[in-house]
Amino acid sequence: MRTGKLRNRILAFALPLTLIPFVATALAVYYFVVRSYQDQIEEEQKTLLAEAVVNIRREQEAARRDVTLIAKLPAVADFLEAVSHGNDISSAGLHAKEAAARTHLQLFFNQNPYYFHLSLVDAQGQERIKLSKLPESASLRSLKGEDVFKRMLIDPDVQMPVEQVQPHRFAPLFAHQVRRERFAGVAVLHLNTAVFERALRPLLVSHRLSTVLFDDRGLIFARSVAGAAEESGLAQINLAGEANALLANPALIASQREISGKDGSYLFSIFPAEEFIGFIEPVAGENWFLGVLRPAEMMPEQTRTFQAIFFVILLAAVSAVLWATARYARRVTVPLEQVAEATTKIARGEAISLSIATGDEVEALAAAVKQIAEELKTYQAELIKSAKLVTIGEMASEISHEIQNRISGLSLWIQYLDAEVEADDPKREYLEEMKQGLQGFIELLAALKQFYRTPILYWSDVNLNELVRESLPYVQERVEERKIDVALELDA
Repeated sequence: MRTGKLRNRILAFALPLTLIPFVATALAVYYFVVRSYQDQIEEEQKTLLAEAVVNIRREQEAARRDVTLIAKLPAVADFLEAVSHGNDISSAGLHAKEAAARTHLQLFFNQNPYYFHLSLVDAQGQERIKLSKLPESASLRSLKGEDVFKRMLIDPDVQMPVEQVQPHRFAPLFAHQVRRERFAGVAVLHLNTAVFERALRPLLVSHRLSTVLFDDRGLIFARSVAGAAEESGLAQINLAGEANALLANPALIASQREISGKDGSYLFSIFPAEEFIGFIEPVAGENWFLGVLRPAEMMPEQTRTFQAIFFVILLAAVSAVLWATARYARRVTVPLEQVAEATTKIARGEAISLSIATGDEVEALAAAVKQIAEELKTYQAELIKSAKLVTIGEMASEISHEIQNRISGLSLWIQYLDAEVEADDPKREYLEEMKQGLQGFIELLAALKQFYRTPILYWSDVNLNELVRESLPYVQERVEERKIDVALELDA
């Protein structure tokens, strides 16, 4: 029981001293590694967002360059000039110019698969040439009387989205005016939204970021959404309101707000997808934005994997520490248990068998206990012998007492005879032998009393010569048995 308590105390002291620094170090490493990894993930996300915005702007600029190139084609300008002069050109000449313009436009349109629709509109707003990759049933906004045509009289670079072409797909529109000496018309391109979705796709694939490309009116051009929960979250957002709030504060680079979804909280961030251009007369749809939706507590799959592996390793390490500590405690307590059991056996007078080889103080303690056991065994044998001697002494005392009582009367009769028998009486010889025999018997009884009585020791002068002479008869028989000759040479 005591050794069990000792083991518990050892574990109670050793485990905190071992585990606390280890666990603290492990958690610190975990925090810094995870934090560093999360920072790395955030940097990667920012890089991908920046790349997506750059790609979107690149496609916008490419579309602007293409529509500018179309507007500057000589055949296109000649055709619109001819249309603007009306009756000044023959019908055959007008058809020839239209055929030349259509040939150039068709060549460009066939070589660029990312455009849905190409239109050439004259100064009166009438669509003269139309090239389309859309089915006939698909509806496009008419350019006649719309802001696109009106804006061309003010600024040469105007872009506006058209109506929805397919579910969840919009085609941004780019236009550029055709001018010789005067305004002759407009060249219009409708860009396929797959171009923008291609730029948004890496954000969803690598980091599960749902993204949406929209303008300041809230019209969505392209989207890349993870699932139904994200769709539900996006449905709660007033895209036009968020865009106009960002436009109202030019100092903001981006805006962010938290929304609640059925699967948790989300953070919705808005970034400008193009440089804000201030026109003389602002027109809705001029500014594009990139919206990013992500879980508020987003943990990348790699972080979850690292977290799982880390805690498995930590659990294994803690288990190893517990096992090592318990084993070390047993290395101390098990020998102590053996020593305690040995001392219990010693107390009961039983034989012990103690063999401990730890090479430390416990082994020395076991050796000391073993030596004590051997000494106690010797002392026990001596005590048993002493007890036997005491018993014999008590018996001798009883016997000597009885003999003393018996020979007292005999001594009186011998004294009486000694007084009655004359000195020259022949019986005197026998009487002397009786007296000597009785005296020897009395001396024997006196020696027997010395055996069972505890001797009283005191200092006195001793004649060593006499002591040797008196002791020699007691060993005479052993000397003769071993055939040893004893020669006394004593000082005078």
